[in-house]
Amino acid sequence: CPKKEKDRFTRMCHDCVVENKPPDDAGGWIECDGQGGFRVRTPTPKGDGTRDDIWIKVQIGCGINACRELHETRHMRQFGLACPDICKGKPEGGYVNFKAAGCVKDAECFAYQTDLSCLYKLQEQYDKEDKFVEGVSCKKSVDYVIKAKLPRWDFYECQKRGFGPAPQPPRKEPTPGK
Repeated sequence: CPKKEKDRFTRMCHDCVVENKPPDDAGGWIECDGQGGFRVRTPTPKGDGTRDDIWIKVQIGCGINACRELHETRHMRQFGLACPDICKGKPEGGYVNFKAAGCVKDAECFAYQTDLSCLYKLQEQYDKEDKFVEGVSCKKSVDYVIKAKLPRWDFYECQKRGFGPAPQPPRKEPTPGK
């Protein structure tokens, strides 16, 4: 864990809460594991063939879900620093979050750094060779998710909070002769 992140979550963000369920639009979340610890959860396909179900399958098959799991794992480490005992005595499935808006914003800024870095690697991979899951282009899906996530950098005020501009894709070296 980077020093800035460790300092933030061990010194200032101790106001955690366990709620009954995550927001309806949550793409991933941290919950109590029923044994006093935390676990990462992401939506799973229901097999009902709905548009949402197919989108979940596409995200899993294209690797987008793996990036989301890295994002959520970062949150799990943050909760471990900030409120390591919040799940002790809590039943399985309690949704964990920070109460203070500033802590939520910092947590998301750190996690989006991880998430976007992962997504940019996928983007580079699918720029070279696309893959299709459920008839859907992974390249287009990854591009769509990146475009949806970048405005969150501003929403959480990451640049104002000292995180700098939103992460960008790695610079591509020009190919000789092109």
